[in-house]
Amino acid sequence: MTAPLQFTTEPALDMVGTAAWKNMLRRTRTMFYPGGNFITTIDQRDGQGNLYPGAAALFFAALNRFLQRHPSCCVDVVAHSMGTLVMNEALREYPDLRIRNLVYMGAACSIRDFQCSAGLYLHYHSTDFYNLCLHPRAELDESNVGGIPVRGSLLTWIDEFFQSPESFADRTLGTFENAVIAYQLLPASDRIHLKAFGLEPHDCPTGYSSGPRKHGEFPDFDFWNPGFWQTKNPPRFYRRFLSNQ
Repeated sequence: MTAPLQFTTEPALDMVGTAAWKNMLRRTRTMFYPGGNFITTIDQRDGQGNLYPGAAALFFAALNRFLQRHPSCCVDVVAHSMGTLVMNEALREYPDLRIRNLVYMGAACSIRDFQCSAGLYLHYHSTDFYNLCLHPRAELDESNVGGIPVRGSLLTWIDEFFQSPESFADRTLGTFENAVIAYQLLPASDRIHLKAFGLEPHDCPTGYSSGPRKHGEFPDFDFWNPGFWQTKNPPRFYRRFLSNQ
């Protein structure tokens, strides 16, 4: 019933959405070094002529110093959607971060961006990497705003409208089909885990689910629990947080 509206809204989604996506990418990059830093004026640099860092750069620098002072400590990192872009940037700037588990959920970063940052990091560290994705059917069937816009998750929109990938490596890492096809572009290691959640079964108990069905549903589960990442003998159902909890 909404198919005619989807056809008519597709040009608007392409035009407005692409500009919004580019702006979000710019904001992600400037979390580390604000754009104004590159204008060579005295008030935008410190006394040694160095660029003033952004909030994200200050945070990860402090985290890196803490881990260096406490060699017995390590961290688990879980990044969702555009948070994966932030982590890629962080691992480029601070390649010595001591991460035990690196978990990407519905990664909006491109395969190429991952290769040049987190992928390179995994070559030199004994970190386990988990790439969590929606079921391919759920990725394509996601409906928003009453089904008026074109169906598909944010990652589908990025690949089809917002990003205009020039090669396959420019497509998003968080789509399971992309990740499987690009598996040979990822580091060759048994520490690389790819996982797609299932579709909802009929016998799913109340308060549980087979996993996220929409791009924005990953935070509805206890994503910090290693069982949520598990790829060998994974649990059949996952506890889902309700709005009244």
